[in-house]
This record gives sequence, C-alpha cells and structure tokens, in this order.
Amino acid sequence: MTTHIMSMTYGPKIEGVRNGTIRQTIRKYNPKRPFKLGDKLLIHGWSGKPYGSPWSWRMESVVTELDHLWVDNMVWVLKDHYDLTHEGYASSMHVWDRPHPHIEKIAKDDGIVPPTPMELLKVLEDFHGKFPRSGLLIYGDPPMAEFQVIRW
Repeated sequence: MTTHIMSMTYGPKIEGVRNGTIRQTIRKYNPKRPFKLGDKLLIHGWSGKPYGSPWSWRMESVVTELDHLWVDNMVWVLKDHYDLTHEGYASSMHVWDRPHPHIEKIAKDDGIVPPTPMELLKVLEDFHGKFPRSGLLIYGDPPMAEFQVIRW
C-alpha cells in the first residue's frame, strides 16, 4: 500500500472535500507511482499560496474506486467506470462542446462549477496545459493525456 499526499487547490472543490460531499479527484496518471485500490490518501489544503505555505487542514482516507481517463481536445475514453456497459469503456468524439451524461457526472462528482464538459476541459487544461489534437484520428499526433479518477 502506497501513501499519496494530495493537495486541493481548485477553490470550488475544497469545502466539499472537507465536509465529505466531494470524494473524488482527477490526477494525471503517473506510471511510476499509480494510484491503486486500498492506497492511503493524505489530502490537504494550503493556508496561503499553494506549494509555498503551510497546510491549513488535512484528512486521511483510502482509495475505494479508480477509473482510467484518456482525453484530448476532441475525444475522451473512460475505462472501468462502475456504471458503464460495453466492457467497461465509454468514449465520445467532440464531447467538450455538448452535454454528455458520463462526463457531466465526472465533472459534478469532482466539484467542477458548473459541472459541464467544457468547464471540466477548462479546469483540466488550467492545471495540466492544453491537450493535443485527437491522437486517435491522425497518425503521428501526440498521445492523449492520461488521468486517473480517484474516489475515496
């Protein structure tokens, strides 16, 4: 079992994490240190500037569910989500600019305000940089950005 230290820096999400109404986060996949079921989570906030001030609060939990999410600026692919069919995969093209129930649920569960595909894309790109063009469609494009959806 690994312990992961996670800071919460997305303002609309912090109070929900603290009071238990938000129990999910989306993190860039790290193949050298992936999240696994049963891993310990040490979740915290900052008293001032993120990464430059003391922690303002902390809580411990355990990873209870994991999904794998691949995204780019046109496509998303979700694997192993608990309410999906079709062998645990769901995907969609041009998902960001229109309503989609699975991506809206992920956004809502993650505390994204408003919980829309476009706002989820904006938040993910604010934290991780712009996504590449669709790597599924054109040979030679950069690969899709890879994330884990972690629930506790």
